[in-house]
Amino acid sequence: MDYRIEHDFKSSADAVQQATFFDETFCRQLYQHLKLQIESFETRSETNAGGERVIRDLKFVAERQASGPLAKLLKGQSLVTQRETFDCAAKTLKVEIQLPVIGKRVEMGGLYTWQDLGDNGCRRTWAGYCSASIPLLGRKIERFLVDETHTSMAQTFDFTADWLTK
Repeated sequence: MDYRIEHDFKSSADAVQQATFFDETFCRQLYQHLKLQIESFETRSETNAGGERVIRDLKFVAERQASGPLAKLLKGQSLVTQRETFDCAAKTLKVEIQLPVIGKRVEMGGLYTWQDLGDNGCRRTWAGYCSASIPLLGRKIERFLVDETHTSMAQTFDFTADWLTK
């Protein structure tokens, strides 16, 4: 399942990117706001022929609990692994998410891009994907995860917009 989420900020693309990817205090407070407990947070830079990339590996536990078929499949496991790769030249952020237990049967992630809107700020676009190859439950799991992503993105937008105005 492919999907798209857009949010318009009243700040420049550079300001939004700087906060969301390079400000560790912002990131930690955002994850607290989202009720995600960070277990590990590692950032490193790589330079290759394509330019510089900054990679952030996160492991976190969601305080909110899954319900229905997903709760049964997770069987009490809750450590989510997320890899974020910021391409400095392209100014894109690729995100790959691995869920506990069912992670090998679910592909989930996406790509953030930012469009400068001039004096009106910028538009952040998330082009996401979610594919669950689990017989009978795959579509329900995909819908649940996409709905969770929409909720988290809305909360992230509100938090980030408020952070940038301060």
